[in-house]
Amino acid sequence: MSRSIPLKKINQDLINHKITKEEANTLLISLIESSNNSKKRVRCLEEFGKIINLNKKNFEILENYLISDESPQVRSVSAKILFFEFPDLMINPLKWVIQNERSLYVIKTLFELLGSSNNKIAHALFEILSSKLTEIYNVKVPESRFLLDLESELQPHGEMGFFKPIIKCKSIIALDFVSKKLEKLPVSVGALSNLEHLNLWDNELTSLPKSIENLSNLKFLYLDWNKFENIPNIQWNRLISLEKLSYTNNSPIKQVPKSFLKLIKQNFIDNYINEGVLPYEAPILGFLEVLIGMKLRKIQKKEQQSKLYACEYRLNTDGNIIGIYLYGYHSFQINHIPELLCLLKNLEELILRDQNIIKIPVFIKNLSTLKHLDLVRNKIEFIPESIKELKSLEFLDLGENRIKTIPEFIKKSRIDLWF
Repeated sequence: MSRSIPLKKINQDLINHKITKEEANTLLISLIESSNNSKKRVRCLEEFGKIINLNKKNFEILENYLISDESPQVRSVSAKILFFEFPDLMINPLKWVIQNERSLYVIKTLFELLGSSNNKIAHALFEILSSKLTEIYNVKVPESRFLLDLESELQPHGEMGFFKPIIKCKSIIALDFVSKKLEKLPVSVGALSNLEHLNLWDNELTSLPKSIENLSNLKFLYLDWNKFENIPNIQWNRLISLEKLSYTNNSPIKQVPKSFLKLIKQNFIDNYINEGVLPYEAPILGFLEVLIGMKLRKIQKKEQQSKLYACEYRLNTDGNIIGIYLYGYHSFQINHIPELLCLLKNLEELILRDQNIIKIPVFIKNLSTLKHLDLVRNKIEFIPESIKELKSLEFLDLGENRIKTIPEFIKKSRIDLWF
């Protein structure tokens, strides 16, 4: 008969003093035992924990759920109730679970419970748990915490030890997360003091934890094909060892953090300066290198740029950038025309094909020396009036875009338009 009584009625009868706590305990346990629905069993068990009579019988019930129940969620809630309601008796069952449990969900619960307590018993259990993690993951304690957090993020209801990083001397040196649908990088990533390679290509990331600033040995960082709405606002210049940073195919950049530009100047301009680029223009190429995911190749003043694939630039004899050519690499797109390009006071040619650009920005008018603008195979829908501010423009190619009408000012101008 008790099995037909819903949880809501048990709560109401208890509040209205129609049943005692002991009777409510019995009814809740009956509901837990009779249900195959894990979520319902967890709700009943949580209510059981709120009104539990602290006797040996209820302790043994919880101990049994913790050790034997098939549901990790039920085991996890049982651990919490034992931890808070039976502090003098919980050591043996929790110790058994630490030594035998493989569920990420349960171990993560225990890690957070024990790690946040000042209780001496909890501290001792936390040390045992930490030792277990280092054995499973074969890394140092702080790094094992990261792997626990990571696996819990990737597959919270799985078992420990499925993710395999590259390890050297019990330190993680490389992590590859290509297409893992990762939505959040754990804050504990900052503990990976020897990490050199971090590939986050093709995930669901919208931000990066501030702790990533601590990765002073990081050499390669791939952030391509995520869901960043802008460059994460962290202290980028603290990544002093970074040799490769790739940020292709994210949302158009609205604002560039100062620390990001510091990083560019610090880590990504020497090669361009050595090739003859003026120091104050070299950061623009470094910025494009990050956006396109590869270094731009210098071509000679009279040399033809590549026909099918180009990631190139051209200089005049004074070291000014007069041409930028990006096209053909469909997996590497900058998605917008960066405002930094407008600092190039001598730019004559700008070819940005296949870049998933949706609009020509107003600041394009600042490129006063621009003669040739090629934006073929993008997603541009209209030609803005700012184009008529380009007094030097002779050739404009907007072929294979989404433009339906040509403005009158273009028709009346001397610009050679293709679309």
